[in-house]
Amino acid sequence: MAMTENRSFSTHRIERSNEHGPFVADVVSELQHVRGVELPADYLSFLRAHNGGQPAPDFFWVVADDWGSGVYELFGAQRTAIHASILQNVDWHDIPLKPGMLAIGSDGVFGYILMSTLSADFGSIHFCCAWSHHPNGYEGQGYWRIADSFSDLLDHLEKSPDEQE
Repeated sequence: MAMTENRSFSTHRIERSNEHGPFVADVVSELQHVRGVELPADYLSFLRAHNGGQPAPDFFWVVADDWGSGVYELFGAQRTAIHASILQNVDWHDIPLKPGMLAIGSDGVFGYILMSTLSADFGSIHFCCAWSHHPNGYEGQGYWRIADSFSDLLDHLEKSPDEQE
């Protein structure tokens, strides 16, 4: 199920790499073996190289040419009690996530970048906007697919329309 791609992320500027500490392999092992969460090869490569951070540019369209958001922070694989560890984002208690979604980043306001761990769309990237999220579930409310993979997300990030003016 995992992608065989092992790419370098040197073409993407990542600011604040390893901000919360270095990559910890046993965090990924716990996700895989204890919680049953597999991670795609391209995302694992990113974690090993940067262990989180902020891509630049950071803007993505949620609804094409209508509205978008930015990646404020991509979470890392470290043992911390803060939100910036993917291990802390497997289960949310305040916002019910769609089954098979793992929070891998945030827009710094009310939005989260999610990765699908389900076989049907393994590794695809979604955006969950908490302010538009239905309080009683996830039935299509507040979720948008924004990229086919983690690499695809990074490849399609751009300057925000405000920065381009």
